[in-house]
Amino acid sequence: MDLAFTPEEQQFREDIRAWVREHGPHCVLNTFAYTCAFGLNATLGKAQTVKNVDLSRKVLHWGQENYSLNGARA
Repeated sequence: MDLAFTPEEQQFREDIRAWVREHGPHCVLNTFAYTCAFGLNATLGKAQTVKNVDLSRKVLHWGQENYSLNGARA
């Protein structure tokens, strides 16, 4: 779960992740990836190419763990 500053922000994140999972765009560039949750949902939505980008290798490692925990290949 990502931290959100307001309930509305959390709802927006959940809504956009559901949309990308349902509509499965072919290519996704997830900038400022943090936990890679957006990219993960795109992957689970059968996107052909997903790139997660963040300046921090530490958070990208968290993203890899997130993919693994959800049965997806990073």
